[in-house]
Amino acid sequence: MVEEVFPNLGYEVILIVIGIFLSGLAASFVSRFKKRQDCLELIQKNVEELNKRSYRIEKTIIILAKLQEDTISKTHPELKTEWEEIVKELLDTESQYKKITNLGA
Repeated sequence: MVEEVFPNLGYEVILIVIGIFLSGLAASFVSRFKKRQDCLELIQKNVEELNKRSYRIEKTIIILAKLQEDTISKTHPELKTEWEEIVKELLDTESQYKKITNLGA
């Protein structure tokens, strides 16, 4: 009697089960990639924060080197420090890093 009312009931049930399974599988993939994207965004924020800290440290080193140069030139004028070389090296390193990581653009 059921076969008379629903002649393809078996096929329809199988299609519904397959549809549920495939939608669950698709949701699993979407969830996995969403977690991966969140992780990559967190890593990007951490890298940006580290770049900012590195820049601040380099600026501090430049300021301290200049203060040291001024102090040495006042107390020992016969000594010559190469603080400009330190500054150039820091700036060159920073520009090279930005070129490599494309953060300067």
